[in-house]
Amino acid sequence: MNAAEKNTHLPILFRQDRRFFFGILALVSLINIAPMVMFHVGGDVFAHIALNDCFSTQFWQGDLYPRWCLAGNAGLGAPFFLFYFPLPYYVLALLHPLEWLGVSPYGLLTLSCLLATFLTACACYSWLKDMVAPGYALIAAALLLFMPYRMEMLLGRFAYAELWSMAWLPLIFKYTRRLCLDDKNAILPLAAAFALMLLSHVPCAIVGVIGSGAYLILMTGGAWLPKWRYGLSLLWGSLMVAFYLVPGAYYARFVHVENIDKTWSNVFPSLQTITHFGLWRPAIMIAVMIAATGLFIIHMLLHRRRIADGFTQHELFAWAAIAVLALFLFLPVSAPAYALLGRLSRFVFPWRMQAIFALCATFMLAQWMQYLAPLRRRDTWAADMAALGALLTLLAYFQLTIYQGGKNGRFAVLAAADVETDPQYQPTWSDRKHFNAVYVLDRYNRRGSRSEAMAISGTGQVEVARWAWDGIALATQASNIMTVRLNQLYFPVWRAQMERGAPAILYPEPRSGQMLVDVPPGRHYITLTYAVSHAAPWLVRIANLASIAAVLLWLEKYYRAGSCVLTSRLSPVRAGGKYNKKIKKILSCNIVVI
Repeated sequence: MNAAEKNTHLPILFRQDRRFFFGILALVSLINIAPMVMFHVGGDVFAHIALNDCFSTQFWQGDLYPRWCLAGNAGLGAPFFLFYFPLPYYVLALLHPLEWLGVSPYGLLTLSCLLATFLTACACYSWLKDMVAPGYALIAAALLLFMPYRMEMLLGRFAYAELWSMAWLPLIFKYTRRLCLDDKNAILPLAAAFALMLLSHVPCAIVGVIGSGAYLILMTGGAWLPKWRYGLSLLWGSLMVAFYLVPGAYYARFVHVENIDKTWSNVFPSLQTITHFGLWRPAIMIAVMIAATGLFIIHMLLHRRRIADGFTQHELFAWAAIAVLALFLFLPVSAPAYALLGRLSRFVFPWRMQAIFALCATFMLAQWMQYLAPLRRRDTWAADMAALGALLTLLAYFQLTIYQGGKNGRFAVLAAADVETDPQYQPTWSDRKHFNAVYVLDRYNRRGSRSEAMAISGTGQVEVARWAWDGIALATQASNIMTVRLNQLYFPVWRAQMERGAPAILYPEPRSGQMLVDVPPGRHYITLTYAVSHAAPWLVRIANLASIAAVLLWLEKYYRAGSCVLTSRLSPVRAGGKYNKKIKKILSCNIVVI
């Protein structure tokens, strides 16, 4: 019997079934993304529309994993999805047929954000209902959607991939918590959650590892078995997505990594960062929100003795420590710690530490409703309500602040030009002053009557026989050695061959970085193809095999374990003493949604 069934005095809302709860979360999700329907948000929305156009178009043409965007950079091509996170764009690709029915590209993004929002709410509800009554979990999950960091992602920066990563973060904490309760069945779903988050946004996944790893250490003390299981889940999840991680890590040497998010300088909330991105009001509100969350945590710790459950008491301390760690990594004082990471420090952590604050505030709210609010003690009730009221007031004010900030008109300006400037993933052999990186919606804005390939030295003719994602074909006739320049950037994923499989010499032009191919005299038919295995075939093949083996092993273990793995129900903990006391069988294999 769960907490909601025990507390018969609770309103009827707290005793409804799952379908009712999911309906409420769907309604709250619609309200949450309503501003996207009411006006076009700013931030990076146009860049994501352009990337979606590239990914979805090639996907439906048969390129099941379009790592190279043929129409990117004003038609010069770009290795976007060698590095960028594919899962959110697979969602858009599956929604792409709606565009053929008249749905706009912005409408597809809105639908995808709605799905990500709903999954975030469901994941948070699934995590919290292990600890508190379902009704309280429902309220806290709904409030998570309106936390400052998440609203800033949605209406401020429009960090589309980060928005999707937030959908899996509560599941990482859910199954890490179950590992702390000696539930070995949590290994499989935790591995899946890590894999989904890595495919959605690698830096946010690292933030999730930092937060959940700290939680595990604080909750298990010197016990090694939960840590080994956690490490196994993390390794398993990483292997399942090795097909993406390994090529991305290998090919990173060929792009100007210091050009990626350089202006954010690890995104510490510095004066330069706030000034550059115009984040004055959101930054102030986020700072106030962190302070309010800190006060709420202190308030909870001061009244922890009102909670009889020893496990929950220890959990309050663990989350307070995690919040302090996140605050440290959020502020510039942690710069020396990031410097120790070397090249890995280019992954932007600090700003995204707010995701941990959001989950911490959600956890504290759920525990406040479950344990403290029903007691209605006269001596602390005023302080309780003041703390909750301050938190909710700040949430409401932040919605109005970010709502006004989202209506910046940037979408209309970019839509009129059909371009979005962004110098990411610039090849190292191209001159930064010469290289002008722009995304272009290919079907709206082509380069006019330009020639996709032309001879720049030697005597002869060149004709483009094919120009598509699955290959470029050139028919040449030369009287002497001729050099042909193609309007595609050179990158090691490309390979050129002549008839009968004879290799052709392919190399970059010094300033522009475009592909040059030397053609011998006579008539020749040259084909150019791209594949991530061209530069390091053995490394990529090992990564692909590792991913296949990890996924097949996960499926085999899942079907062997039966429905208990993802459908087990964990009752709210009632340890009644020391939290690390061996908890008797509290898992029951009922058919329940996660």
